[in-house]
Amino acid sequence: MDNTGETASSSTCTSQHYVTVTHQQLGYILSDISQTTGVGTERCPWLVVVRRGQRIRITLYDLATAPSTWSGQRQAAQTDKGRCLLYATLREGLEADGVGDHMVCSGAGTREQEVYTSRDHSLAITVHYAPGSRFILQYEGLQS
Repeated sequence: MDNTGETASSSTCTSQHYVTVTHQQLGYILSDISQTTGVGTERCPWLVVVRRGQRIRITLYDLATAPSTWSGQRQAAQTDKGRCLLYATLREGLEADGVGDHMVCSGAGTREQEVYTSRDHSLAITVHYAPGSRFILQYEGLQS
């Protein structure tokens, strides 16, 4: 879902293999939308594109239940800070190699936190589902 209230459907992905949100300076991606439609998943990630020369800041709003509900879940990821519940993977543009992917994990008690600022004007976002997880990713175009 973006800031205009539009929602995407799985049919949006069939021809492009990703859903593009272009030139919006501020928008939101809801985990519930990805769960319901399949849009934003590994098969069809979001591609956020802002104006050339801008970067994209991602802020996590964590609405999930306490960490005790996800310990040991399949979607737990190992990061340099230990294990966490994996919410999303961010990839610069459409780089296929995955080197430098940034993992967005549960807020661990923090409801709102800036989690990433892109190097370029496009960012692919893959949403991962785990029981008990609910979150919003806000994207915002920034002047470089």
